[in-house]
Parts: sequence; C-alpha cells; structure tokens
Amino acid sequence: MPFTNDFSHAPGNPASYDLKSQLPPQRATTIVCTPARSPLVGGERGAAHFTFTETIMQVQPYVFFNGRCEEALTYYGKHLGAEVTFMMRFKDAPPDPQNPPRAGLEDKIMHANVKLGASQWMASDGHCDPDAPPMSGFSLSLTVEDPASAQQYFNALADGGQVLMPWGATFWSKGFGMTVDRFGLTWMVTLPPQV
Repeated sequence: MPFTNDFSHAPGNPASYDLKSQLPPQRATTIVCTPARSPLVGGERGAAHFTFTETIMQVQPYVFFNGRCEEALTYYGKHLGAEVTFMMRFKDAPPDPQNPPRAGLEDKIMHANVKLGASQWMASDGHCDPDAPPMSGFSLSLTVEDPASAQQYFNALADGGQVLMPWGATFWSKGFGMTVDRFGLTWMVTLPPQV
C-alpha cells in the first residue's frame, strides 16, 4: 500500500491526522514515519506514529445451482476431491416472517462452503427458479500440476456436459481444456506453464 510522508495537505496537526477513518477496520497496523517537515510531536521534533487499519480482501466465487447444489457438490467431492466444510439448509435458518422460504425449498441448500485444493468457494441452491437463465459470464479455473490428474479432472467435468475446447496442448500450456459441466458451470482446466 503506498504511503506518503508529505503532510502538507493534512488538516491541523499532522500527528493527529485520523488515518483510521480512511480505511475499513480489519487489521491494526502501526506506521512510524518521519515527515519531510518534522512536526512537533509531544513537544519534540521527531517521528510521527500512526495506527490505521489495513483492508484484507479475498475474492471467492459464489455459485448458485438452481436446485442441484447437493448433487453438484457430491459429484465434485467424488471426482475432484472437493470438501464441503460448512452447509446450511433453508430449514436450518432462523425463521424470518418477512422473507419465508418458498414451499418445497426446506431441504435445499441455502449456503455451503467448499474447499477445492487450496481454494475456498461458496455454493447454494438459490431460489430454484425453473425460469432462471443458465449460468453465464464466468468460469472457474482449475490449475492442476500433475498432467494425468488434470486430464482426469477435465474428463470428469466434461462427462455429461458440453466440451467448449477439448483437452490438449496450447501455446501457453501443455494441457488446457474448457467445458460446461452437467450442472451448467463452465470450467477451465489447465496445467501451469512450467509443467
């Protein structure tokens, strides 16, 4: 994160400038800096001490399977080694009279956390809308260092789905393929360039 020691634009005493209000609280970080023009801090010239928070971000896919979440997660567990680390069904959620679940959704998955390799992602049955459009505009990219495993995962994902790009060598990788799986989720399976 860039940090400047130019306090010429800071309102009032630079030593009391509230950097905490500039960032959402996540983790406290103390910065010690010596401004270009040393302000008087505690009656003496010297370094100014600032404590502010640093935002830690992580992007995780949240996939809605429109009623087929449990089937999908079972399939990914069997063929990719995915592990469901948390799952809540609609019937397990606290009752909300303002937003009750639609009849028939009680046993559907409201939320699940999934671990696949070193990645975490989330899944749900969503609203189970029969008129929902197919998933589009994104894909999950699965990078596998072992060529035999990568092709095996690709074949498992392609089984019952639609292959968009058959498994094979490309100019950027010795193994790459794209497929829409049987649940409508698009996957890109690839070997890293160094393999």
